[in-house]
Amino acid sequence: MLDLIGGLGRGRVPTAQAMTVLYLTYDGLTDPLGQSQVLPYLEGLSRCGPSTRVIRHGSLADEALAQDSAPRALPAGLHYRFVVLSFEKPGVASDEAMAHIRERCRARGIVWHPLRYHKWPPAISTAYDVLRGVMTAWQLCRRHRPLWLHARSDIPAIIGLMLKRLTGIPLVFDMRGFWVGERIDGGIWRDGSWLVRAARRIERWLVDGADRIVVLTEAMAEELRCRGASAPISVIPTCVDTDLFRPEDAAVPAADRSAGNGSVVPDSGPTLVYAGSLGTVYMLDEVLRFSAEAFRHWGGGRLLLVSPQSDQSFVAEAIDRCGLGRQVVCVRAGYREVPRWLTRADAGIAFYKPGPSVIGRYPTKIGEYLACGIPAVVNRHVPDATQLVEEHRVGAAIDRFEPEAFRLAAERLRELWRDGEELRRRCRRVAEECLSVSVGVERYRQLYEGIELQAARRKLQVRAGAEHRLETAGAQSAVCDERYG
Repeated sequence: MLDLIGGLGRGRVPTAQAMTVLYLTYDGLTDPLGQSQVLPYLEGLSRCGPSTRVIRHGSLADEALAQDSAPRALPAGLHYRFVVLSFEKPGVASDEAMAHIRERCRARGIVWHPLRYHKWPPAISTAYDVLRGVMTAWQLCRRHRPLWLHARSDIPAIIGLMLKRLTGIPLVFDMRGFWVGERIDGGIWRDGSWLVRAARRIERWLVDGADRIVVLTEAMAEELRCRGASAPISVIPTCVDTDLFRPEDAAVPAADRSAGNGSVVPDSGPTLVYAGSLGTVYMLDEVLRFSAEAFRHWGGGRLLLVSPQSDQSFVAEAIDRCGLGRQVVCVRAGYREVPRWLTRADAGIAFYKPGPSVIGRYPTKIGEYLACGIPAVVNRHVPDATQLVEEHRVGAAIDRFEPEAFRLAAERLRELWRDGEELRRRCRRVAEECLSVSVGVERYRQLYEGIELQAARRKLQVRAGAEHRLETAGAQSAVCDERYG
């Protein structure tokens, strides 16, 4: 540890690997979230370096597993080199998925170190992951000498702040939301419990210790400032890969309209879609109730529930409670399969459970819907998303989960559909201009350049101070020589 601190220096900017970033994420790169909200940004910011190392599932000592690639030319404008430490879920990180991510990392010069994610027992498993993450990240700091640390969400930020305390390397805390509040709102944790009190103290410690903070919404940025956050705050919403999610994917042969589970998506009536995780804060019952009320208002319709989750047994019970029956088609789909289902719909639904934490959310699915040319239905408790769909006329917002509010949103959708192809183009344009990965990459680039500029200024100040001290010492020496010479 001492040679690490001596090599980096507390508060000193490492120079051995200029503009190398150690990126910490608790979401695996093989996860759908990792593929949509981590890897595209890293690919967009990365340079292709002379050496690519991929070490499988944290076997850092086994250098035989490291694969070096041939030198590559550096693409113009891409000058960040990422070393990524991720936690991969065993049920998701198949050999095929790992090989696919490994190849994508190799193509962009990204150094990837996957560790195994642990879920059981609760709290203890997370503490174990943090400890293992700190040890692994410390080794990566010694090896790659990153210019700064980028931690995505709270658990990686704990690892990052511990490293900052050891090495002095600046920390970017990419918050992604009020994590503690989200677990309370989702019914996972009980407000007022010892675990929540401890987690809130840790969250304050992370905010106070970060050098830069990234949030998803303007509302969350304002809330953090009101709480006394002193670090500069950047707002970067969740973005979408507009090359993958695009309206053109709607051209699907008629013979391929099977839902993959024996069901068929009917051709008649408006089709709504919900894409993403089910349960907790995602309000499945309200999605179904809204759909049922909208179908009554329109005189018919269908709902697609598209999710990567394998256990959907609770969905059938919810469908029965709402009386939708065969009007709902459930589809299990991986991340890259989602666009072909979105483009079969006329509108998408994105509801979040109201609560204090919801101001920090920006649903990924909104950008995915718009990129595929369909409007989005949101609830007003998600302020930034509501502002987007209303300002640009690309969706409807409801202020309460009641039949009258559902009917008003359904009528609003019918009005938007009268715009025909113009609505489709408008949705796509908003996605490209406001929520595309290229927009997110540019905002992260500006953030990183700000950190570089701050580091350069600090070095200039140190140099100017040293020169001033030398000049002062020289002048004092000259006076002494003249006086006593």
